[in-house]
Amino acid sequence: MLRWTTFLLLALAAVMIQHSLLGGARFAPDLPLAMVAWAVVDGTTTGFVARAWWVGMLRDACDPAALIFQTASNPLGFALFHTTGYFLVAVAFWPLRGLVFRRRGLGWALVAGCASIVLAIADGLIGGFGDATATSILGNAVLTAIAAMAIGWMAGILPSWLSPVGRDGA
Repeated sequence: MLRWTTFLLLALAAVMIQHSLLGGARFAPDLPLAMVAWAVVDGTTTGFVARAWWVGMLRDACDPAALIFQTASNPLGFALFHTTGYFLVAVAFWPLRGLVFRRRGLGWALVAGCASIVLAIADGLIGGFGDATATSILGNAVLTAIAAMAIGWMAGILPSWLSPVGRDGA
């Protein structure tokens, strides 16, 4: 229970920073996605999909754009975009968990960077790309990958009983 509480509080902090301090930046890491990437790669097999889903739910609850694109044909707008996207990132990575050497920044970075690109393209296809360019999408993916490494390394210094996702794998 303490791990889940710690994880959800850290996820909420990441979401709040994302939609306040980083909200207007053209180039910024996607902190909640970086946290999902780290948790999916590094965490225990039990609950890693649920962790991704919860981060998405927290983000969608706080995302001011979630309700902007509501229409009669699409009453939810983007209300479940991050929940669905983060859940699908976890499910897509599930078969690869045995191949990735956990506790290494490269695994966290690859999942975060690839997921950032895929979700940015999906977001653009659904709601329009706006001022997003290939450069901004790639730049944000690199920053998200770096953020995933930083989150993983910072979480690594916590005592095992307080670690938000536990430790599993190689």
